[in-house]
Amino acid sequence: QSLGSAWPYFIQIFVAGIEDSLPEGQEAGIDEAFLHRVYREHLIAGPRNKYLPHMWDRLPKVFSGSELVIAKAVLRQLGRANDDGLEIEALSNLAAGALSQSETLDETEFDYVLEVLSHDGYLFRPPDGPGRMQFFTNVLRDYWRRRHV
Repeated sequence: QSLGSAWPYFIQIFVAGIEDSLPEGQEAGIDEAFLHRVYREHLIAGPRNKYLPHMWDRLPKVFSGSELVIAKAVLRQLGRANDDGLEIEALSNLAAGALSQSETLDETEFDYVLEVLSHDGYLFRPPDGPGRMQFFTNVLRDYWRRRHV
């Protein structure tokens, strides 16, 4: 449930974290609190998960200038939001506020940033809220909350 999307990579890292956290030969003691600790300490904050830092580091390779400012603002605000994400209109307003005073938000540019972030696996529009955006996976959302919010 914490993982959200069942990506095999995240499941594999999660199971490895469980194995690393249990003393050798111990199978008892796996309860919900233990699994939440493994999720936080091994999957979100652990050094094994190279995918999450890569998702941050690649932003300047994908976006430049104001696109990068918009992308980081959108991801930061979604990290601060509740788990259901935010309305696209609210994200647009927040992105406009992140630009310098001499810049105005170009809606075409904003739409492009959302499209790329969706295509590249950062965000998606939930079927029950097409006017909203949220992180594609809880793992990425929780990483953003921990590291970049």
